[in-house]
Amino acid sequence: MYIISKGKTKSLDEIAMDHYLKLNFKSDKTTPLLDSPINYLYSLIELYKTKKDIISKNKVVFLSTFFDIYYKEIELIFLCKPLDFPSLISKVNKLLKKNNLKPSNVRADFESIFKYENWRQSNRSIWFFDQLNLSVCPYCNYDEIFKTNNSKKLFFDYDHYYKKSEFPYLALSFYNLVPSCHKCNSNAKSISNFSTKTHLHPYLNNYHHLGKFELSYKPIRFDDPFDILITSTSKLYKRRFDRINKDLELVDRYNSGKGKEKVIAVKKKQNAYSETQIEEYIKNSLYADINSRQDAINFMSDFPIEEQEIANKLYGKLQYDMAFVFEIYKLP
Repeated sequence: MYIISKGKTKSLDEIAMDHYLKLNFKSDKTTPLLDSPINYLYSLIELYKTKKDIISKNKVVFLSTFFDIYYKEIELIFLCKPLDFPSLISKVNKLLKKNNLKPSNVRADFESIFKYENWRQSNRSIWFFDQLNLSVCPYCNYDEIFKTNNSKKLFFDYDHYYKKSEFPYLALSFYNLVPSCHKCNSNAKSISNFSTKTHLHPYLNNYHHLGKFELSYKPIRFDDPFDILITSTSKLYKRRFDRINKDLELVDRYNSGKGKEKVIAVKKKQNAYSETQIEEYIKNSLYADINSRQDAINFMSDFPIEEQEIANKLYGKLQYDMAFVFEIYKLP
């Protein structure tokens, strides 16, 4: 997993605010749209006011908390930061209990307010993806995520870090929406409950700095058997690092897919260039920005070296770490 630290042209907080405004307000940024969560919330409150049963009355009080004249409470839901999700969830649960309601009592209400599926099929979800400028799944760095240029077809999923089935009020929260591959979202993550207390978060934690790929055995020949390992390099984040690797089945996926082919491809590059060849390449290069061994290796091998390159290249993290394993890259 690599961190989503910024958008194409704006900061994440700026994109989050644009996301909130696009979903809820007209261009004046004050008048709610007819098809906005704010308007759906208001309509639902008015509907329950006409009913006489005790649950409906309790719902009016509960839902009205999220609807004030400045919309601050519902804005907090859309803009909640990753580390603040646990406290927001606790706040909602306490409010439910105070009004003698259970999560099951309001699940359908929240689904009718936030209408995730409508958003997923709209231009707004395409806009969201475009703003983040992603091309590889941030969870696994293993599969592409993209949209076609000439249609609205999206070849990726939106993962809900906190499951929308359990937390439907977070269905459109900016930092709860993670563009991801289908394998991570539906195959691996669907049975796991993620939390910032137990797992790394792609808008918060940088996997690249917290762990690395290693090998059970460094192959000498191309047909030597080996396994790909993923190890934590941070004591502070080890538990969360190991948990997300386990739940996303990353070790198994890299060992059973094309991961081993990529490792062998890196080894072949090791054999392709001698130190003398590298020095000659630097000396005779026509490119002004090739001034060091690292520059030459990066250009000759097409291995990623900068963090953004690693994030946006399939198997970028694996290739980067293997370049050190095979001593193509060397620590200064």
